[in-house]
Amino acid sequence: MCSSDLASVTWAQIHERIGAVAAALSERGVRAGDRVAIMMTNRPEFLETMFAVNALGAIVVPVNFRLAPDEIAYILTDSGASLLVVEEARAAAAAVARAACGREIGFVSTGSFDGADPYFPAVPGADAPAVEVPEDSPALIMYTSGTTGRPKGAVLSHENLHCQSLTLIRAWRLFDDAEVNLCASPLFHIASIG
Repeated sequence: MCSSDLASVTWAQIHERIGAVAAALSERGVRAGDRVAIMMTNRPEFLETMFAVNALGAIVVPVNFRLAPDEIAYILTDSGASLLVVEEARAAAAAVARAACGREIGFVSTGSFDGADPYFPAVPGADAPAVEVPEDSPALIMYTSGTTGRPKGAVLSHENLHCQSLTLIRAWRLFDDAEVNLCASPLFHIASIG
């Protein structure tokens, strides 16, 4: 699905997709504490991947899709990412960045891109292994813009994200089932992740 496609997804459907993606990530060897970088525009696959990674106790590293390949390579190296998940439109820059890292990093693309594995298939009923994820364990490494030097990774725990979500629900008064929220800023930014 492209980010420009209009679609409705139920909570049950997104839960099923997260389970399928988590199972696929687990089959690839992603484990608690591993870092998985995501470089996509705002699209369902970003959220599926993020929640699936966290369900395994692994850590999400959102990457600004506007960065140059050398900047992407820095974040991949600094974070210790073992897997990079991208959308097809960003795969060429990601491939250059990945090659510059000097170590093997898994590569998954939402489209057909030479050298990348395809995005995770929809496997009905697939579930990730049950993993106990302590609330004080890292969930995200968010990188600063790097305007005053190299970007710095800020580690956020599951508890950080939970509290931020509750704060926003209360501040924006999102109490009714019919309430919606437009997420206009990029998902690599803390404003949208929250």
